[in-house]
Amino acid sequence: MRISWSRWHDPMLSIYLRFAGKDRQKDDPFDDDDYDPLMVPEDIPVMPTPLGLMPIGPASLPSCQFNFWVGHTDFRINEYFRDTVEKIDGVETLDIWTPYRFRVGIGKLFSEEKVLNTILGIFTVTEDSMEQFEREQDILKKYRKLLKSRKAWAIYRTKDKQLAFVYGSSKEQVDRQLKDRGVYAIERSQEAETTQAESE
Repeated sequence: MRISWSRWHDPMLSIYLRFAGKDRQKDDPFDDDDYDPLMVPEDIPVMPTPLGLMPIGPASLPSCQFNFWVGHTDFRINEYFRDTVEKIDGVETLDIWTPYRFRVGIGKLFSEEKVLNTILGIFTVTEDSMEQFEREQDILKKYRKLLKSRKAWAIYRTKDKQLAFVYGSSKEQVDRQLKDRGVYAIERSQEAETTQAESE
C-alpha cells in the first residue's frame, strides 16, 4: 500500500494570471508577497457557475483559498480510508475523485508536511511491513476499547512511528497534550468531535 503526492494546480489560475499580466503560475498562492488581491485587470475573465457568470479572481480561485494536494494510491480507496483521513487534524477538505485518487485540503495554520506524513504513516505499507500494519490495526482496536469510557481522547503516531494515545476531561486538554508532543491526532473520540462542532 503506497501513496504519492503531487500539488494540485488550479486550471483557472493560469488564465487569471495571464489577464493580470503575470507570465507564470505561482508555486504557492499563500506565499506570494507580490500578489495584490486588489489588482483588477483590464479584461476580467469569467467562468459559468450555477449562479451565473463569476469573475475569475482571488475570491473565486480555489488555489487562493485552499492548500490542495492530490494523493495517488495503489490500493482502492474505501469508507475506512475516507473516515480515517477526515478525522486527522489539519485535514480541511477531502474529495474522493476515483478509486485510486483523492484530493486533500490542508488547513492554513497546519504544517502540510506533518499532515501529509501523518496520512502516509497510516496507509503506506510495503509487503515487508504488511505484518506490522496488521499488528497496528489490532493495537488501534485495543486502544479504542480501552479509551471507550474516557470523555475525550486522541490516538497519534509518535516521531518514531509508534502508536500512542492521550486522554483528558475535554477536547482542549487533549489538544494541549498533542501540541506539547508536536503531533497531530490520527483518530479522536466522538465526544471530542461533537464538542468541536458545537463550539464552531
